[in-house]
Amino acid sequence: MSRPNPAPGSEAEPGRGADRPERLEAFVDAQPRLLSLAYRLTGSRADAEDLVQESWLRWQRPTRSEVDDPVAYLARIVTHLALDYLRSARVRRERYVGPWLPEPLVDAEAWLGPLETLEEREQLSLATLALLERLSPRQRAVVGLREAFAYPYEQVTRVLDSSPTACRQVHHRARVRLGEDRPKAGVDPEAHRRLLHRLLAALATGELAQLEETLAADVVLVTDGGGKVVAARHPLVGPARVARFLLGIQAQAPPSTELHFCEVNGWPGLVATVEGVVVNVLSIVDAEKAEHIAIVRAPDKLARVTLLDAPASQIEP
Repeated sequence: MSRPNPAPGSEAEPGRGADRPERLEAFVDAQPRLLSLAYRLTGSRADAEDLVQESWLRWQRPTRSEVDDPVAYLARIVTHLALDYLRSARVRRERYVGPWLPEPLVDAEAWLGPLETLEEREQLSLATLALLERLSPRQRAVVGLREAFAYPYEQVTRVLDSSPTACRQVHHRARVRLGEDRPKAGVDPEAHRRLLHRLLAALATGELAQLEETLAADVVLVTDGGGKVVAARHPLVGPARVARFLLGIQAQAPPSTELHFCEVNGWPGLVATVEGVVVNVLSIVDAEKAEHIAIVRAPDKLARVTLLDAPASQIEP
């Protein structure tokens, strides 16, 4: 996201021009976490940027003396904007063709922030963010504030105009609703990358049995085509069905297809391009074998993906 542009004429408003540098500095410092929060809530990079830009415009309204905690104030603005977004998005998502997955963040460290633990990475995986669709907007906001900002319930209370008890209850209900379906990454990123290499090598052989060996017994594959490209209309479960689907995708791929190892939402993943155009983004959650595979194929969600790595064919396992 580019540096925000001050609202025209706002420097002339009483009590606001003098604190312009401080106001801009406070916003720039908070911006990475605001983007992370907005993305967690919307699942869309473009919509997250719009919400954060709108928060900058609203940040011009109060005088600096009226705000005790700029970060909390900005988080409150973004959260309430996101709540409005989620209420309208729920209607649109009910008409969505096939499974919905978030817009993938590829090699986007600035958006994700420092991911120092497996739990922090797991919270931003495509599989986890897709599960958040089960939650009500308020539940999703509480989970987002707890995870993106590590806010205690008392701080969440001030953002959502609620009580600590109510926020605890909302968070508890959200966790129960996500339940055991929330994927738990069991290996470190390097082991994760090695599994991707094995999966890719198995795909290259075209052997169903060899590919199944890289998949967990309860593996689930979700594809999002947005109704614009071919994709499975329902999640696929089990090694045989998933392996056949992956081999089918490979068989239909044009000869000019290239695969790239990239970081997808904080985890090693694969991006497929055809003559430089991104056509697939694949992400997995695993223990020792792939347990959940998410493939984003919807063109609208791939338009902003840029690649830094060389094609996988040029990378040694």
